[in-house]
Amino acid sequence: MFRLAVVATLLFLPAWQLVAQEYQVSSAEAPPTGTLAPEIASLMDAKGIKVTKGSTTVCELWLAKEWPVEANATTGGEVIYPLTVGQ
Repeated sequence: MFRLAVVATLLFLPAWQLVAQEYQVSSAEAPPTGTLAPEIASLMDAKGIKVTKGSTTVCELWLAKEWPVEANATTGGEVIYPLTVGQ
């Protein structure tokens, strides 16, 4: 039984790498328009990350330029990331 599991693992493990090679990561140049509020769009970075599989876009990631933090924020104890309320 153990040998069968090892053989099956060795046969099918390389197949996962072949599936992953179908995806491509590239730079997304144009930020999304019309779907975000102007207040949110102003916080987004100008360049994003685009994941495609063939000619289909799987997802686009748009990161924030920076996260505003409270002026007198300190970390430690229960506070790990000193973000403002609502983030």
